[in-house]
Amino acid sequence: MKSRLIPVLLTALIAAGLVSTPATAEPAAPTPKTIPALTGWQSAAGTFQLTRQSRILVEPSQTAVHDDAATFAADAKELTGRVLPVVRSTSAGLAGDLVVRLDPARADLGAEGYELTVGKTVAITAKTDAGAFYGTRTVLQLLKTTTIPAGSVVDVPAYAERGVGVCACLINVSMAWFERLVRDAAYLKLNQLWVELKVKSDTHPESVEWGYYTKPQIAALQQLADRYHVTIVPEVNSPGHIEPWIRNRLDLQLTDNAGQKQVSRLDITKPEAFEFLTDIIDENLSVFRTPYWHMGADEYMLGSDYARYPQLLAYAREKFGPDAVPQDAFVDFINRINAHVKAKGKTLRIWNDGITTAATVPLDRDIIVEHWLGSGVKPSALLAEGRQVMNAAYALYNVRGGFKTNAQQLYTSGWTPLKFDGETVADRNGITGAKITLWPDNGSGNTENEIEAEVRMPLRFIAQATWGSPQPDPDYAAFTARADAVGRAPGFDNVNRTPVTAGTYSLATGGKFLGPKDNTEGAPLTLGGTESAWDVTPTTDGYYTLTNLASGRCAESRLGTRYLNTPLEPGTAITAQTCDTTNRLQRWQLAKSGDRITLVNAITRMVATFDGSGLIQQIPDGHSPAPLTITPVVRSTAAVDRQTVTPGTAATLTVTVTNTTKTTATDITVTPSAPAGWNIAPSKQSVDALAPGATKELSFTATPPADAPASTVALGAVTSYMQGRATHQLATTAGVRLSCVPEASSPVAVTYVDSEETAGEDGRAVNAIDGNPATFWHTEWSASQPPPPHEIQLDLGSTKSVCAVTYQTRLNATNGRIADYEIYLSTDGTNWGQPVAKGTFANSPDAKWVPIAATTARYLRLVQLSEASGNPFGTAAEITVDAK
Repeated sequence: MKSRLIPVLLTALIAAGLVSTPATAEPAAPTPKTIPALTGWQSAAGTFQLTRQSRILVEPSQTAVHDDAATFAADAKELTGRVLPVVRSTSAGLAGDLVVRLDPARADLGAEGYELTVGKTVAITAKTDAGAFYGTRTVLQLLKTTTIPAGSVVDVPAYAERGVGVCACLINVSMAWFERLVRDAAYLKLNQLWVELKVKSDTHPESVEWGYYTKPQIAALQQLADRYHVTIVPEVNSPGHIEPWIRNRLDLQLTDNAGQKQVSRLDITKPEAFEFLTDIIDENLSVFRTPYWHMGADEYMLGSDYARYPQLLAYAREKFGPDAVPQDAFVDFINRINAHVKAKGKTLRIWNDGITTAATVPLDRDIIVEHWLGSGVKPSALLAEGRQVMNAAYALYNVRGGFKTNAQQLYTSGWTPLKFDGETVADRNGITGAKITLWPDNGSGNTENEIEAEVRMPLRFIAQATWGSPQPDPDYAAFTARADAVGRAPGFDNVNRTPVTAGTYSLATGGKFLGPKDNTEGAPLTLGGTESAWDVTPTTDGYYTLTNLASGRCAESRLGTRYLNTPLEPGTAITAQTCDTTNRLQRWQLAKSGDRITLVNAITRMVATFDGSGLIQQIPDGHSPAPLTITPVVRSTAAVDRQTVTPGTAATLTVTVTNTTKTTATDITVTPSAPAGWNIAPSKQSVDALAPGATKELSFTATPPADAPASTVALGAVTSYMQGRATHQLATTAGVRLSCVPEASSPVAVTYVDSEETAGEDGRAVNAIDGNPATFWHTEWSASQPPPPHEIQLDLGSTKSVCAVTYQTRLNATNGRIADYEIYLSTDGTNWGQPVAKGTFANSPDAKWVPIAATTARYLRLVQLSEASGNPFGTAAEITVDAK
């Protein structure tokens, strides 16, 4: 029988402190948060913490990691603010030191793996300098916290290629953006950057057009990529999509059987075409230090077919015999390029959709295939042939103004590089890895800053999925929290994109002020003696909009030839256009030095400078942006109490004057203005003084003449004031419609439409007159895509006197916006005569009101001659008339 007195006595002795309790084991510290996640972390007792004496230690003889140690030290300083001296000795490591060493015998670590041991010191051991570098990336992520838990891990990537791709094709992406991408990608242990871009050619100057990069720019990017162990894979897409290179070489363009030159297709039957392309390749390889060349080889016959080019079949049969097919000429061209780059020690890469089973000539098997399109040859078939294949699935795409990578969906589904577009393969043998790819199909659909934000999580997902387990956390929310903890690369956030405080300013140079030439839509921006006020407003993506208060319009790069919906013609005027918060061509990158700013368009990446006619966009290579003195001014704005005024009624014009400066404004006088024949009262109003931050509203009554025709009228005012000894005069304006009726009405029926979509969506023409702007007419797009002209004919229900027509484009997207248009009216719906109005609608979502001379009619015909972005579509959410 056990005595009950023993436990009671033991309890009393413990309470008295005469007997100690046995120590309980502390729970193991959780695995530190990194991306890619650390798998197999072995916790140990203790922690590591940087001290004032912390150093980075390397072996003197291991010169391969000396540069990596210097990069580590520089990035650690950006992250922690501490200077960590690099010491070339590892024999006297002290608490707080970080040791980087190579061990060539560590075959288990492979080409990029490393072992990390954390205790009183941090030790990174790797077989190669690349592995050591990736170890430093992990340590940088761990240094986001003040202490690092002790432990160890062996960390080796699952896939050799872990990448991101950027098509700066036709458009230009800033070098600063590329540099930030390289740093951030390397921070995540991504090791490849594919770039399709144009290097300014000395060999073929006829190919030089904007969008290009200079050789010094590429050299700087290459140097940064080398420093961060990122392999650049350059591409010049060929023989399709080659228009940026051969636009001025008609002799190299493939000619179809109708005699039409195809600027996007290289004539691969011509020896001079091969010579041209290899010249370009050789010139690129002189500035890129890379083991690869990517020739694209995709979509050669996009929108066409081989039958239209009999010279391809003739070439193939002459070279390969009577059983050859035209596709043999295409495959042969790829193989010849492969032979050329192999002779230079490079490996060729292509996209998968260029591979065809129709060819009798086999494609060289040492070409790496990047698989993005599910149709055509499957990845399993390519792998069975012994080819190396990279997963570049469409699901990993980010398209400007279009498809976006859904990182949450990919994570939740457990996506891995085995999951190709259209097929999942059994194992990873032959699969090199995977990459996120960024495309500019609609170049003005997003700014580069927006893309940078959009790909933050996709980059982190692909880094995780190509290095280790695709799901290190129980759900996507937890993975997002991991990404938040890891943050961006050191120094990534050290950029001031908004150096100018939001406010109202004048912009001047040489004693003259920047403003629109007049108050019309599309007026060029010029210099003049009249002061003009601008609202300088930051955007959410780190740019600015510039709104001129005299016209109420925004500065925009709009004019000239467009490629990928981007106006890339140098020397074109910068104009004042209807403000549109969704229009990225109205966004400007501002740089500030003292009281001066310079402007670069967020989309075209061209600088704003002056020629004899006014402010223009120009290539930054050889042109400097024009410095503009930016001076705070009083803000004066005008508003009208109604959108539409009819003869015999009046509108109230309210002028709001706000002193947004830091100095009191005195002797303020507001003088209203209106077109001839209008009556406006009072003729002026005055305010003695307005302190900084103060606001004053002044109202005026404006009455149109009784017989005035329909028109858009500018009611405005000039505000004059004194600050110090300087006199300022600033104009403002507000638009009002002068119509024959106070409200528009909808037609009652559609009598004819040339095209409407009824299968892919409800795009019936009747939606344009249903009074609901959420529905819309859309021309056919699912089965076919007929190009403009498009037209819709409408019955007004009875004969009326029509004085205006309003066109409202669809509200939920930009495609289909009518650009060039004609409007016809008819009494019988058959005889239309000449257009009563024609012109070009602004590429903006607001309703377009078109005044016309009063015309008796029952039927309305709207003809679309072109679409704002060059697409074949036409849309209308609502079409209404002002009629009585």
